[in-house]
This record gives sequence, C-alpha cells and structure tokens, in this order.
Amino acid sequence: MMDTNLIPKPLQFARFRRRRIKGWTLIILAAGLVLCIPLIFEQYLQAEVSRLRLQDDQMKKRLAGQRVKLATLTVEVDQSLLQLNRAQALRAKRAWSAMYRLIAEHIPDGCWLSSIATDPASPSGVKARPSRSSASGKSDVVPATIDAPRALRIEGFASDPGEPHHFIANLKLSGVFTGVSLETSRREQVGAEWFFRFKLLCEW
Repeated sequence: MMDTNLIPKPLQFARFRRRRIKGWTLIILAAGLVLCIPLIFEQYLQAEVSRLRLQDDQMKKRLAGQRVKLATLTVEVDQSLLQLNRAQALRAKRAWSAMYRLIAEHIPDGCWLSSIATDPASPSGVKARPSRSSASGKSDVVPATIDAPRALRIEGFASDPGEPHHFIANLKLSGVFTGVSLETSRREQVGAEWFFRFKLLCEW
C-alpha cells in the first residue's frame, strides 16, 4: 500500500516555514523572559532600597526630635535640681543659724568657743557604692549614701573648771539634745594665763 501526498509542495514548504517561525518565536520569547527576570528582580531591589532609605530618613528625623526633647527635659531637670539644692541650702542655713543662736544663748559668760563640728562631718560621710554595668556596657547611675550628722562636737575654753558643767546643764535644759556630755577638760596655758580647755558632745 502506498501513501501519496496530494498537497502541493509550495503549500507544504509554507507550512514547514510557519512551524519553524512559531518554534523560533517561542524560543525567543522564552529567552526574553529569562533575561527579563533579573531586570525585574533588580528593579524590585532598587524599590526596596529606596523604601528602606525613606524609612531611615524618617527615623533619623524622629531621633533628632527625641534628642531635642531629651535635651530640653535635661535642662529642666537640672534647673529643678538646682532650685532644690538652693532650697535645701537655705533650710540648712536657717537650721544652723537657729543652732548657733541656741548655743550663744546658753553659753556662760566665763566660756568661749574655738570650734563647732558635726559628727560625722559632711561630706566625709559619703559611702561609695560600686556601679552596675548595664547591657549596653555603660555604668548605671547609683546614688551615694550620705550619713546625716548625729551629734555636735563643741570645743572651747573656760576661766573656771565649773563653767563647762554649767554650760552642759544649760544645753540639757534647752530640750534640743538627747544627751550632752563632757569628753575632756584639761588645764592649758594660753599666753601668760591658764584656762580650762573642754570638749562637749551634744547628741540628738
């Protein structure tokens, strides 16, 4: 049995040519698509970089604004602390003025003072505490502890050995101190005269 092709050869050649054109067209389209994928990915990366840069600029602006607010708050805190320190200093001056006036009112005529000091003396009573390191590597601020004066040491001279005891009795009667005691009393020469040098401890 024999097969015969009745289609004219020009028509067969045209069909074969169209098939080749379609095949090459598909190949070219596939190659173009493969080549376009990196370009599309690069454009996506560029858009993502632009978006991140915009976010970075916005964050920098916000950070600058927060820094300005922090600087303003720091100044306000410093001013508040300064006012508080001034108020405390004024209160301390008023308290010590009253203490000096109390001592002047109760000291006998035969006594005079050479020194008045607190015990413990301030600010030598500061207790240092070790700082703690935070996660960022910076040391956290740790407040220092300052002991408040618990007593008053008074030194002076008297012309008579009984004058310091009279002074102690007057201070006890004032009701300010919980205890007043004579620590030392000895006879010393000052110039050509002899006096009694005494030390008192006044506790509250």
